[in-house]
Amino acid sequence: MAAAYIANKKKGVQGPITGVDRRKRLAKRLQDDQIKAARIFDALDDSVSGVIDEKQLKSLLTKLNDNKKPSEEALSFAVEEVGRLQKGASSGLIRKPDGPPPPIQPLPSADEAKEDDKAPLIEPEAETAAATEQKTELQYYTRSAVLSAATRIRYYLSHANDVEDIFNKFDKNGSGCLDRQELQNALQYLEDRDGKREQYGILVQIPVSDEDVTWILAQCDVSGEGTINRAEAVPAMAMWHSLADEHFQQQSKCCTVQ
Repeated sequence: MAAAYIANKKKGVQGPITGVDRRKRLAKRLQDDQIKAARIFDALDDSVSGVIDEKQLKSLLTKLNDNKKPSEEALSFAVEEVGRLQKGASSGLIRKPDGPPPPIQPLPSADEAKEDDKAPLIEPEAETAAATEQKTELQYYTRSAVLSAATRIRYYLSHANDVEDIFNKFDKNGSGCLDRQELQNALQYLEDRDGKREQYGILVQIPVSDEDVTWILAQCDVSGEGTINRAEAVPAMAMWHSLADEHFQQQSKCCTVQ
């Protein structure tokens, strides 16, 4: 079998697409999506303010998803992911620029000041409007945060079913999180199902080691509780795919040397 595989390679005959090939194509697609997201963002940001609102973000996601409206779960993930990246980059509220500041008003006279003292400090309508304005301020997203999240969002859109699949299978207590052992089992399940890497016509299995799980948790467990939630599962799966490809390449080198 190995001799036939090598002979076909020399003749230029292509065998089945391996997991490495699929992931290389996915990586290229993610890079293209980030470029596409930049173009869409700039088109939506007609005021050139460097931010877009939540409605525009949802429009961007629809266009990024080949004009197919994402599910509510995907939209929620995208909003949370962009917000998380934005919060990490800046501690202040993001407010869309809305022109020059209003002119300075003259100080009130003594009589006007007395009338003001009789009035309530904040009218109920004004208080509601202020709360609405503060809420609106939180719904703007910067260009850098959106583009940084673009690859993870696209990965989620492509693998949302995988996220639900592994949580249904391995989140035994229904906590909404995978502990260390559950994560290892889930990643191994995905690897055994989708890996299909070949070396000289022979399928190569890549085990998920304890060291792999430790590294993935260190990179993806934002809360530091030693578990992975649904949002964190997306980058965790992406990082495992990258690790598995590296393991496969190392094994291939060893086999070549031998």
